[in-house]
Amino acid sequence: MRLADQRIKEQAIKREYELAQRRKRDPKFAHGWGHSTVGSIHDCNRAAFERSLRAYWDRLYVGWNPYKKDGNGCWEVWQKPAEKRPILAYDDETTNTKIYTLEAISSDYIHWVADLDYLSYDFIAKLRSMDAWEDKQLLQKHDDAYEAHFDKLEREENENIKYVVKHNKQVFRDLLDYTQQGFNPLDFFNKR
Repeated sequence: MRLADQRIKEQAIKREYELAQRRKRDPKFAHGWGHSTVGSIHDCNRAAFERSLRAYWDRLYVGWNPYKKDGNGCWEVWQKPAEKRPILAYDDETTNTKIYTLEAISSDYIHWVADLDYLSYDFIAKLRSMDAWEDKQLLQKHDDAYEAHFDKLEREENENIKYVVKHNKQVFRDLLDYTQQGFNPLDFFNKR
């Protein structure tokens, strides 16, 4: 590499380092109002909402996330983890000693329930309507819908066959005459 190219490379590296240091020093401000304002004017009483939520299912809780919705924040409904997982708390490499603690850690994919713009009791009613455990006849309804779908398909197929027979009576009569004369019915469809 030429000496001039080496200097350009060093200057570029130095410039990137200075920019990274400047970014670290610059204050970071929130984009929205979610960090300074919690909730919305449309919220119901948070304590009463949480009591109603826990009355529906004792593992649900509500929290404010200021980073969602472009920094404006929103309420999140979460489910408490059912089991605790071991987390490495201390690791001494010289004596090879490891100490673990049990902690309940929430997973975004398993324990997140919903994002709410504002707290409303309508959400609990929506949860009740979506809940499959409340509906004792869920499997029976599913089986009935399944049978109704296949009955509909069979009915449409029968109607289609009736339509084809009705509009092609002469072709079927010709086929009947052809087979009664002792010919193979497949030859009837293959001849032109």
